[in-house]
Amino acid sequence: MSYAVEGCRPSHDFVVGYDGETKMGDYFRYLIPTIYASIEDFTKELRPAIAVSDTVDFTKDRLFDNDKISEYFPRMYS
Repeated sequence: MSYAVEGCRPSHDFVVGYDGETKMGDYFRYLIPTIYASIEDFTKELRPAIAVSDTVDFTKDRLFDNDKISEYFPRMYS
C-alpha cells in the first residue's frame, strides 16, 4: 500500500520509516502485503484501470517520485 506525501508545504512531511528527501506529491510505500493478488483477482471490468510497471520492485522501492510516476507506470493493463 502506498500513501501520497501531502503536507501543508514542501519538506513538512514526516514519512515514518523513511529518512530521505521528499516533496509534496511523492508516494511512499508504507505496507507490503503478505498475501499477494494477481490480475485475475480483479474483475475484468477493473483490469484496464490498473497501472503496470516493469521496473518497480515493491519489496525494495519505498519512495516514488511524483515527477516520474509515468516512467514507473508507463502503461495500463490490457
